[in-house]
Amino acid sequence: MTTDQSKSGLPGGAPVAGSPERRRRGLARLVVGLVLVAALVAFVLGNSQTVSVSFVFTTTSVPLIWVLLVTAALGAVTDRLVIVVRSHQRAKRVQARAGAAAGVSGGEARVRHRQRRG
Repeated sequence: MTTDQSKSGLPGGAPVAGSPERRRRGLARLVVGLVLVAALVAFVLGNSQTVSVSFVFTTTSVPLIWVLLVTAALGAVTDRLVIVVRSHQRAKRVQARAGAAAGVSGGEARVRHRQRRG
């Protein structure tokens, strides 16, 4: 086993799917997520007064709960969109590098990849 391998034997020390370490990480993420959701719910319930919200052309009174929930939802959607865009950009870079290694341009590599997928 080389120095960059863990007990799993995989390069970089990545845990094997279904391994106890991976299950512990998943459980830890779940617990942290539940704690954050509970904190958000407590925060929202503690701030239920009505507030004035100004939009571009109008102002309205809305319960603060809705302002906080909509803001949290928009933040979550934005986070997911950023992740998807970065993942797509990373895939394009990897594809371009693979094409460069094979001696073709990035555009040609994408065309060849699409032809293989078919």
